[in-house]
Amino acid sequence: MTNALFRYLSVGFLSAAILASILVPNADARRARNAVTGAAIGAGLGAIMDGGRGAAQGAAVGALVGVVQ
Repeated sequence: MTNALFRYLSVGFLSAAILASILVPNADARRARNAVTGAAIGAGLGAIMDGGRGAAQGAAVGALVGVVQ
C-alpha cells in the first residue's frame, strides 16, 4: 500500500514539475526550475524502483543534478 501511494504521489509531482517547467519561462528561475524538475523525476523513478526510500534518494540526487546543470 505504501509503495503504491508513493508511486501515485511521485507521478503527481512529476506532472507538476513538467507543467512548471513549461509555465515558467523566466531565465533567472532556470536553476530552481531544473532543481524541482530533477527532484520530481528522481522521486518518481526512485519510487518505482524502490518505494519510499528510493523516492527520497532520487529526489535528493535529482535536485543536485538540476542545480548543477
